[in-house]
Amino acid sequence: MSQQVQQTLLGRVPNKISKAFLPKNYSRHPVKGQVYPGIIRTDESVPIRSNLTMAELENQCVNGMILMDLDDNDMKIFDWFEDVEYERVIVPIYSIEGDDHKINLVDANVYVWVAGKSHLDLTSSWNYEHFISTKLDWYLQHTVIPCRREIDRIGLDPL
Repeated sequence: MSQQVQQTLLGRVPNKISKAFLPKNYSRHPVKGQVYPGIIRTDESVPIRSNLTMAELENQCVNGMILMDLDDNDMKIFDWFEDVEYERVIVPIYSIEGDDHKINLVDANVYVWVAGKSHLDLTSSWNYEHFISTKLDWYLQHTVIPCRREIDRIGLDPL
């Protein structure tokens, strides 16, 4: 989730660990007809290993970030924003910290796509950098800002 989306939804940009990876039994794909992705579990039988290398993480796993210091209200906003297409689940993920790139396995909340694989383009991966450079402004104007207005209208949080 981009800093602009975080700022619009929460009114602030939370602290974060900027290098994190889902295990390789997850994948991220474009949602057909949309600019945002869906993350799905692809193989229940792939064990989660604690001894992966940085190269393995970067080449085989879904990259992302861990947002820190989120309170119940922040999570309520994210739950509402992600709507019924996603389910928030706790997943063990790889967090990379420090100059020595120490790899830790930690539990984190992840929004997993539950609206059906038929809505995803399973033949390609969703690219965050491409989204930021080509779709973010449109997404903010047509999705995120209207959602923030609706959050304010229904009184979901005290911002």
